[in-house]
Amino acid sequence: MVLKESFGYITSDKNRHFTDALINGASEYENIQFDTRANRFSVAVASSYEVGQARCFITSVLLTAATNHSFTVSFWTRRAAYQAMAATPYDNALLGWVHLDSKEAWQVTGSEFHYATAFQAIPYLDEDNLNELHVGLMNRSTTTKAALGSGNLPAGVFQQYITLRVGYVKSA
Repeated sequence: MVLKESFGYITSDKNRHFTDALINGASEYENIQFDTRANRFSVAVASSYEVGQARCFITSVLLTAATNHSFTVSFWTRRAAYQAMAATPYDNALLGWVHLDSKEAWQVTGSEFHYATAFQAIPYLDEDNLNELHVGLMNRSTTTKAALGSGNLPAGVFQQYITLRVGYVKSA
């Protein structure tokens, strides 16, 4: 038997995802489609997701933000709405998380902040069959992450935003 692997990236939309203000300890949850044009990396892999259930290993996380905060990025097996309906919603829906520390973020010539970290691959399964990456973002900083379009921004950055890029490997 030959094991064939495919890899790709799924990227959030800075104008639609993670746009809420987040106080310390608050989270925002998003559901990002695996097979949209922006996230499609291979027709063969994308077509294998048409059944609705995404299965892969999350291998990398890169976050770009207008302002510097500490974050936790969490990966869930279903949408937050489904979690809320369950009797114990968070007991079995959380698949894994990655901490991104503000002290380890880097800034290029006074622009936005970039975060990345090494971690062991997280097995991902979309149990609600919606072909989505269910991801949460928690602010672990003492300062509030401002909402889209507001906040104290570095020179050259004109809008508050966060973009999350998640790398994954899929066995075929």
